[in-house]
Amino acid sequence: MAEGQAVLATFLLRSQAQRAVESLLQAGFAREDISLVLRSDVPLTDGQLDDAKFFAADRRWEAGEGTGTALGGLAGMLAGLAAVGGFLAAGPLAAALAAVGGGLLGALLGHGVPREKAQAYEARISRGDILVAVHTPPATAGQARQLLTAAGGEAPE
Repeated sequence: MAEGQAVLATFLLRSQAQRAVESLLQAGFAREDISLVLRSDVPLTDGQLDDAKFFAADRRWEAGEGTGTALGGLAGMLAGLAAVGGFLAAGPLAAALAAVGGGLLGALLGHGVPREKAQAYEARISRGDILVAVHTPPATAGQARQLLTAAGGEAPE
């Protein structure tokens, strides 16, 4: 995991989260630095994606074939989701959730998110939003924030 800070945003739709993950990967952020958290009962489709094509792209990525990396980013993360508490999670935040017994607030606090913002993220995820986070050095945090926002992400003020 990259040293530095976690840059987070929530998304109403899976298609938005997909764009965010793809943008992060295309910009050179490492897949192992990207986290995804959602309620365990949130549908993994919003009707805006061709899931067969999406998951096929991910299989190409896992086989090491060229441009499947960006296309398969979220699909690979979805395939690797772990159930922790009442959440599905992938990436560094999945390990943090497991370490704190499934408590999202504790996991976010452990990743340096201030309590007030962590509570706001927890409320958004509880209502059904999808959290995408990237762990990045301070020098690239602004770029990560811009990519998440451009994909439709929202962050509490």
